[in-house]
Amino acid sequence: MSAREIMISLIREIAIEQKKTLAPLDDDDLELVNSGLDSLCFAILVARLEDATGVDPFVRNEAMPMTLGEFVALYDRSAKPTMSGGNSRADSPLSSRNLEVQAVLDNEGNFVCFRLDGDV
Repeated sequence: MSAREIMISLIREIAIEQKKTLAPLDDDDLELVNSGLDSLCFAILVARLEDATGVDPFVRNEAMPMTLGEFVALYDRSAKPTMSGGNSRADSPLSSRNLEVQAVLDNEGNFVCFRLDGDV
């Protein structure tokens, strides 16, 4: 699963939980302010991405991403292996992780949430 696919899945999960209506997420030029998520949603997203990847790109004083494409690139860039050749969880590229997103349904078949499984 690519970094973009992971992010889109998490964004959709959070939008459902927070009862937000999302803009179409098929354009990397989508401005985050127009995505349908509010600041709480982005805080949840950043926390879940850090849990899943071990990466917090904002500790490196990276420029705040303005578009969906910049947001994906920020995490992809931050997860790249270090120059010293480190291979810790935080050093692995997000897009090369063996991750699987599964939809969790209740007993009546209604969507509950997404579950992220795999090599995190």
